[in-house]
Amino acid sequence: MFNKPISLDIWETTYRGPDDNSINDTWNRIASACSSVEKEEIRENIYDDFMWLLSDFRGSPGGRITANIGINARMATTLYNCFVHSPLDLEMCNVDSIDGIYNLLKAQAHTLKSEGGYGMNFSWLRPAGAYVRGIGGRTPGVVKFMELWDKSAEIITIGDESNKLSSNKNEKKKIRKGAQMGVLCCWHPDIESFIDAKLVPNRLTKFNMSVGITNGFMDAVMTNSDWDLKFPDTECIEYDKEWKGDIYDWESKGLPIVVYKTVKAQDLWNKIMEATYTRNEPGVLFLDIINKLNPLYYAETVATTNPCGEIPMSCGVCLLFSVNLVKYIKQTANKFVFDYNSFRKAVKIAVRLADNVNDISRTPLPEYQKAVEEKRRIGIGVIGLGSLHYMLGIRYGSKDSLKLIDEIFKTKAETELLASAELGKEKGSFKLFNKEKYFSSYWWETLPISNDVKKQIEDIGEMRNSHHSANAPTGNMSLYLGAVSNGIEPVPWKEYDRWITISENDKSLLKESGMLFPDTSNGEWFETEQFKFSKAGTDEILLGKFNNQEYQIDKNRGLTKKVIIEDYGWAFVKSNYSKEQIEKMTKDGIFATIDDLDVKGHINPLKTIVKYVNMNSSKTVNIPNEYKYDDFKNLYIDAWKNNIKGITSYRLGTMTAVIEKSGSEKEDYRPEAITTSLSPKRPECLTCDINITSVKGNKWVVLVGLLNEQPYEIFVGLSENLSLPSKYKRGKLCKNGNGVYNLHVDVGGEDLIVKNVVKMFDNPNDAWATRMISMSLRHGVPIKFVVEQLSKDGGMGDINKAISRILKKYIFNGTKVSSKIKCEACGSNELVFIDGCVSCKKCLWSKCS
Repeated sequence: MFNKPISLDIWETTYRGPDDNSINDTWNRIASACSSVEKEEIRENIYDDFMWLLSDFRGSPGGRITANIGINARMATTLYNCFVHSPLDLEMCNVDSIDGIYNLLKAQAHTLKSEGGYGMNFSWLRPAGAYVRGIGGRTPGVVKFMELWDKSAEIITIGDESNKLSSNKNEKKKIRKGAQMGVLCCWHPDIESFIDAKLVPNRLTKFNMSVGITNGFMDAVMTNSDWDLKFPDTECIEYDKEWKGDIYDWESKGLPIVVYKTVKAQDLWNKIMEATYTRNEPGVLFLDIINKLNPLYYAETVATTNPCGEIPMSCGVCLLFSVNLVKYIKQTANKFVFDYNSFRKAVKIAVRLADNVNDISRTPLPEYQKAVEEKRRIGIGVIGLGSLHYMLGIRYGSKDSLKLIDEIFKTKAETELLASAELGKEKGSFKLFNKEKYFSSYWWETLPISNDVKKQIEDIGEMRNSHHSANAPTGNMSLYLGAVSNGIEPVPWKEYDRWITISENDKSLLKESGMLFPDTSNGEWFETEQFKFSKAGTDEILLGKFNNQEYQIDKNRGLTKKVIIEDYGWAFVKSNYSKEQIEKMTKDGIFATIDDLDVKGHINPLKTIVKYVNMNSSKTVNIPNEYKYDDFKNLYIDAWKNNIKGITSYRLGTMTAVIEKSGSEKEDYRPEAITTSLSPKRPECLTCDINITSVKGNKWVVLVGLLNEQPYEIFVGLSENLSLPSKYKRGKLCKNGNGVYNLHVDVGGEDLIVKNVVKMFDNPNDAWATRMISMSLRHGVPIKFVVEQLSKDGGMGDINKAISRILKKYIFNGTKVSSKIKCEACGSNELVFIDGCVSCKKCLWSKCS
């Protein structure tokens, strides 16, 4: 049944139960368990429906259900994919105290231990520097406390094979790593440090991070108004009892606040955008839009989501099911079309199957169980939307595409809502269902489904589930179901490389076979015979090959291996279309990938989908590395204006990626792309670091143009030649059609242009040096070598000292210094570069200390 080796591998390592001898056994295990809660007289028929939906990979429940349901030995795990924990909905007092903080941390540990993903809005924590009554000290703030959650996630889900005495048939080959969403609201005084937190590689690696955005803030952005960063007065006597993390609830009670800082809203927005453009985080969640479009607006306030953003909720749980779109096509008059009848059948069955899981699953906390009983959330989504476009011969994001997407998601919404209403009539509605309020919600009134279907649902007057639809990213699931495209995403590439996490068991086997690699879970980070330092964007990684298999190590995911994936849709095209048809489809741009799509090609499908989804859709807008920053900012404004609840983006080449283009089409963003034989083409604009350093009392400006966060070119001159305030550290170095280099710096939303930088800095006595260094950088000469050559220049001229001092910052941490150089403190030759400084591994002496 598996059409690709990777699908079999995912089943073997992730989803196969201890007694599953085949994929049919897995489907039977799921169908049997999910139908077991039905009345005996209909149980067999329901089982048959579930088997039809699961077989041939027509659809699949989320990973926790697939891996754990029907297995008695895994009773302590959960079947729910997503959990959100929040003091907003809990009857907790004094949450911002050591007891409160550690009670919530304990809840996180129980959640992750059960294999659930976890979301938390941390706005209830007082800001850094705030006074703490009773101890006479001040708090370290939100970001520092989040490190507790980060370390807890790492330890709870790490796993270890080092002292395993014997195997256990019920043991999993791969442990689900801790996945978390961390949110901070835009009014919180720590918001600036929160935005900057992940600009530092390998910090808070167990978190996805998003800023909670209000409409008030966005209005202030659009009018360039002031914005207060504020928090309750913690000296207020009501603070311990009343504070739960909602500043607007606090203010509505007339309780006092402290304004810690007033900023321009546009400046704060630009700070979010710059961080996201540079490191793809934080994302944004438009909380007012989420709550306005919440069917359960009358019973909960949403402040965060699950780790990937598709489930916005208050304290509660949700489970996922993905309908595999590539299985619902038929051939009519020698043309492939979408089969809406079989799709309706699948969605209706999926609603019942997912709802039944609510009657089976364990939850790690009583407040989660209460949420199950009161709301019975389910998240029915799709998978393979991009692959489906290939199969039907439609370009993703085109007019025909938007028409197809609208029809699919309208059909899905009508079917799942009617199915839930009918289930409500059969089995009873969710406890918090209020017919009058539910069917008068803004979501229901603006939902663009058929009026006839709406009336039919209202006439039934019941609803089994509070929420029904969500589109998850479906990373592993897409491979398990035949290497279809993720969720609602386009096909990334026809073929691509995917870096697959190695299980603890397989790590042990590789070590026994002679592979040497650092254990990142224990903080190890060093080169071995097989692994050498490299870089992905600003992330330091290790690359290696063992027994002809390529491996990669990063500090977050640890050891991974490269697997070449062919998209299901592309394989279908090659098998079902003639050579002439494929050539025409190629010419017509049908086989669009993320390289070919502009931002509208990503955002327009999402605009179409959001109308029909009553939770959210995980969508990553993939953009080229050279995508213009101003256009990038407009993407997020456009999302807000179109009622999109949240959005993330990924700019190619900015950090370690799970997937990469493979084969002859590959545009490698790794250091190997800069080779000694070929310099990569310079885009029109490069990100530019603006460095100022002093040599013999003179201040020098060193402009370093970066290609994929690696030095590509350099310009140096005295600071008196560049009239730019020293606080500006980054800009863009743009080369126009006449070969003139201009420096662009964002100054409070205005584009400050320093024209003709080369002419300004081009001292004929020194220009040859910067040109030679730039040429060396472009052709992949190691920065360490350049720095060492500059140091050999006798006394080193002032300009060489300035260049050398700055270039050291770009040398990978841990890179060895020439063995000829000795430590000035202990005489050892065990010197390495750490943050641009020469340090001794033996005695910890540093040249900068």
